[in-house]
Amino acid sequence: MIPKPHKIEVIDVERPIINDTEILVKVRAVGICASEVHAFEGTHPWRVPPVISGHEFSGSIVEVGKKVKGFSAGDSVTACPIATCDICEYCLAGRDNICDNIRILGTPKWPGPFAEYVRIPYSTAYRLPSSLTFEEGALIEPLTVGLHTVNRSSIKRGQFVAVLGAGAIGLCTLIVAKHLEVTSIISDIVDSKLDKAKSLGADFIINPKSEELYKIVRDVTKNKGVDVAIDCAGVSKSLTDSLSLVKKGGTVVVTALFKKSVEMDPGTITTRELDVRGAILYTKAEFKKAVSLSKGVRTDLRQLITHRMHFEDAEEAFGLMQKGEAIRIMLSP
Repeated sequence: MIPKPHKIEVIDVERPIINDTEILVKVRAVGICASEVHAFEGTHPWRVPPVISGHEFSGSIVEVGKKVKGFSAGDSVTACPIATCDICEYCLAGRDNICDNIRILGTPKWPGPFAEYVRIPYSTAYRLPSSLTFEEGALIEPLTVGLHTVNRSSIKRGQFVAVLGAGAIGLCTLIVAKHLEVTSIISDIVDSKLDKAKSLGADFIINPKSEELYKIVRDVTKNKGVDVAIDCAGVSKSLTDSLSLVKKGGTVVVTALFKKSVEMDPGTITTRELDVRGAILYTKAEFKKAVSLSKGVRTDLRQLITHRMHFEDAEEAFGLMQKGEAIRIMLSP
């Protein structure tokens, strides 16, 4: 668990007790997302220490509540790590990702899967496709973030999209976007991540530390700019770059969580009539779609895994994520 910022502890806790509508899952694989790193650093708005974090996982059911339907002990599952009220205006509008009463896995009120066992409402559970491994199943969650990001962008076939940041979320966004037959431009300051983007089908890869990002994008788009720019990096420069790379009337989607406030010129948005959209989490409908989509992109998902470690190595694993030396680290008990 994360007892306080910049501290990781492996502790003994009692096995969770489920209610009639919950299932108890033995965790087989769980990924470390940037949001967990933010929790570790004490900068995440929801994952506030002390917390048993984690939210992208898969495992085997070991116990089901009396009112659970459709699941049995032994089933391999993952879960949509959000629980919603289904009655607020946002839920009724199909935007349950911004539910007024949302509950998030891996927060103080709902301990996450950085543990041997995790309890979840059975309504959030999905049986893993038989072709997927537990590790691949744990990556359905970041795939859903990519799906929601692409949906928020309203990108169309044949358009140009720039994704700034080639971490797991940026690469999952690429995995989804490439099925729309767009021209994709991926930017990152880590060459190994750019190599991964290229292997996943990126049309152009750019390291802004050694190449002129703006000039290359202008050349590729015949001096127009991209139709959509997606900020998956979450730093001041990535936001200003996103605004400068998109063409007039284009769209900027911000899916990264920023550690601190940044300054920007609103005149850029006004004079070029840009659409700037946030993208947070995903809807339950999108998670269900991603479970189905995962069967066709499992080879791509597997490429995101750069390290495999055990819970006892969590402190080292978080250090690797902080240094930008990993895309996705899979932990197992």
